[in-house]
Amino acid sequence: MVQGIIALVMAYIVYFTWSNYRKLQNLKQNMDNDPNIILQEYDDQIAELKDKIATMDKFISKYRELPPSLTINRSIKKNSKQREKLSSKLESLQDKKDQFIKILEDYRAGKVDKQMLNQWLHDN
Repeated sequence: MVQGIIALVMAYIVYFTWSNYRKLQNLKQNMDNDPNIILQEYDDQIAELKDKIATMDKFISKYRELPPSLTINRSIKKNSKQREKLSSKLESLQDKKDQFIKILEDYRAGKVDKQMLNQWLHDN
């Protein structure tokens, strides 16, 4: 029983180490070959969030034109909170994109070490 648990833990450690190694290799390969793929993914996600925010804005402005009522006020508050969440998500995504661009520039200049790439992978 104990040997089985030890074997399972060791297998997990090997798997975890291997998956982190593969992620790092894939990131380096993408930075070397075509970093535009990652940047395009960020741009697509940002555009999608901007579309959702625009839809929320239309919804909120439509309901503000109606006479006030309890359900309308609830809908406005609910959608305003969702809009704020989407806005914060958009800001964090733009920050991640800027961070990736900075790391990419440093990587091309040879200033990035393995630890920095691991930290970026862990954060994203």
